[in-house]
Amino acid sequence: MYNSINYFFLVGIVLPIPFYYLKKSAKVSWMQYVHLPILLSSIGYIPPANSINYTNWLAVGFVFQYFARRYRPEWHLRFTYVLSSALDSGTVFCTVICYFIFTYNNISMPDWWGTRSDLCTLDGKPWTPVPEAAA
Repeated sequence: MYNSINYFFLVGIVLPIPFYYLKKSAKVSWMQYVHLPILLSSIGYIPPANSINYTNWLAVGFVFQYFARRYRPEWHLRFTYVLSSALDSGTVFCTVICYFIFTYNNISMPDWWGTRSDLCTLDGKPWTPVPEAAA
């Protein structure tokens, strides 16, 4: 079932090669910031993350890495690590609090489009068995 995943190891080996030569040949300044292993590893976070997670990551990252770095470099150098650890620990803390609130009080999530499993057929049945060929 998962044999095709092995081809992505080949993609991961081959894909950085054109980007390496593009960085060397093209005099484009933004190409030096493309780090393909980080881009490819972020794809691994897609299953538990929704599109709202990626848009928030993009917005906060752009504001902090572009505007703060350009217009307030001393502030950026001082608070980069603090902001990163605050966002990470805040996410973990809220996740733990929500887990205990919903679990111990036996509260179920409200019925809305984000919590219903009938919208995506893969939620209830992650795979469909293939019928055997008639012999």
